[in-house]
Amino acid sequence: MIKSSSFWIRIGITLAIVCIIAAVTSAVLFWLPDGNEGESSPSMASTPGVSANLTVPVPGETEQMQPSTSRSQPIATAVATASVSPARDSTTTLPPGAGKLPSEDPDLYRAIWRGSIDEMRNLIAAGADVNAKDSDGDPLLYAAVWRDIAEVARILIDAGADVNARDSDDDPLLHAAVWRGHIDMVQFLVDASADVNAKDRRGDSMLNEARFRRHTEIERILLAAGATE
Repeated sequence: MIKSSSFWIRIGITLAIVCIIAAVTSAVLFWLPDGNEGESSPSMASTPGVSANLTVPVPGETEQMQPSTSRSQPIATAVATASVSPARDSTTTLPPGAGKLPSEDPDLYRAIWRGSIDEMRNLIAAGADVNAKDSDGDPLLYAAVWRDIAEVARILIDAGADVNARDSDDDPLLHAAVWRGHIDMVQFLVDASADVNAKDRRGDSMLNEARFRRHTEIERILLAAGATE
């Protein structure tokens, strides 16, 4: 009986120990943190060769993901237009607007306007009227004075152009040179016997005009030539 009793005692102790171990193991496993906690869930980012920024298209949004070609069209159009633009005529030597002179202007005026000395001489030699007027009613000499081209003015005056003619505003040609401050042209016209005491359409003298515009050198030229108030 004693042996039988000790046997069952050992069995009970063993079972108790097993239960205790099982209980401790369960408690430990319960309180241990999850091994996957803090790690990101598996995704394509962890797959070799796959970019983490890859976006999976959502049905219905495919059109929004397509690259737009509308911005590239203006560039292509501009390039195509530039490639077929006509080149400028490199043979054109006339000044801006030269081709727009009224058809009623004398040929000599056209030559003066272009500054074509040889053409002027040929036209004068052929009998062109050097005292003719352009379509605005200005003497041909006025164009040379206004543009301050002394060589053209000399050719016209040598051919008989009236140095004391008046423009379409009824101002003497000398007035245009004084008003614009063309010192050399004023000296040329004075030397060509222009009337230094002529009055403009308002009754003002050339000397007053020079003083009003503070053209002191022109004032000196006029005074030296006998200009008065």
